[in-house]
Amino acid sequence: MMRWIVLFAVWIAVHASWVRSASADYILTDLGTLGGFVQPQGLNELGVVVGVSRNQDNRPEAFQYANGSISSVGILDSYPTSIINENAASVNDMHQIAGTFHTTAGNQRGYLMSSGTFTDLGTLGGDQSRGHRINNLSQVVGESERSDGTTRAFLYEGGEMSELGTLGGSYSSANDISDSGFITGSSATSDGSVHGFLYHDGNMIDVGTLGHPIDQSFAHRVNNHGDVIGLSYETGSGQQAFLYSDGVMQSLGIHQGQALDINDARQIVGTANDLAFLYEGGIVTILNDVIPEDSGWDLTVASGINESGQIIGWGRKLGVDENQGFLLTPVRSVPEPNYLSALLLICLVACIRIRSIRRCATPRQSY
Repeated sequence: MMRWIVLFAVWIAVHASWVRSASADYILTDLGTLGGFVQPQGLNELGVVVGVSRNQDNRPEAFQYANGSISSVGILDSYPTSIINENAASVNDMHQIAGTFHTTAGNQRGYLMSSGTFTDLGTLGGDQSRGHRINNLSQVVGESERSDGTTRAFLYEGGEMSELGTLGGSYSSANDISDSGFITGSSATSDGSVHGFLYHDGNMIDVGTLGHPIDQSFAHRVNNHGDVIGLSYETGSGQQAFLYSDGVMQSLGIHQGQALDINDARQIVGTANDLAFLYEGGIVTILNDVIPEDSGWDLTVASGINESGQIIGWGRKLGVDENQGFLLTPVRSVPEPNYLSALLLICLVACIRIRSIRRCATPRQSY
């Protein structure tokens, strides 16, 4: 009996290891297209993807991918004579979509699409605005032109747009807002540089740079912990992806790259040297290495990640001239190595226990 248990434990470890090495870590889904290029920009917790794709009329159009198919968000259909093109930048778990549309008058305006109802977010007094992100509280952030021609980061909430201020300069733009109320983006500083910022409870904090203060940084996303990611330009050494956490900016060790999204588990995705990457716990994984080898894809940009670890982005697909969009879903059916080790240990302990019981149960001979 003990021999069979040992053999079974060894078989499990070897067989599971073989399955793991022979399989990809992610399932790759082709999002399809409205006619031409595809650039996914937003992903919610239900796996719904939004972005922009060139349509059959050769115009950029906002798309949504849900339930296995891609379709238009429907803005161009609703306003065919006044809107030239548009994009979908973000989607929340209620399927509300925020983005930007371009009018025939040459202006850009932020919008909110909710339950089929289209809302122009308006401006801070000028002609232009752009919607960048929406959270699960239906709060939208972006940037808007003021009446004096300068641009400011805004928060749109309850039908009203409010200005967030700057780091001392004449420009700011908000790129993301978390459900916990953290806002991040970039702003001109008093010395004429541009730095990323973290905004919370009415306070705008300069996240700094990886180099000299006159260098530049751009903050792209923030999670519910207030961790900010983006890119920092250093004089003489180019750009680096960064993580700003607990008041400190650190390099991810990824040169000529930028971090584009982060989730609450601090999994970070981005692009470097035309390669999509995942950064987790100090380890950088090139996503081309964790998809099926015969997929026909070259993943160049990872633009988003949700709390389930699903990743969106775009890349080159064999036989297609323009960039196409993808969704990566983690494969969780194979036991992790720690689980296998624990299982093997349990089997060995069981063997020792059985053998001990047998010895105790065997009557000793008396002489």
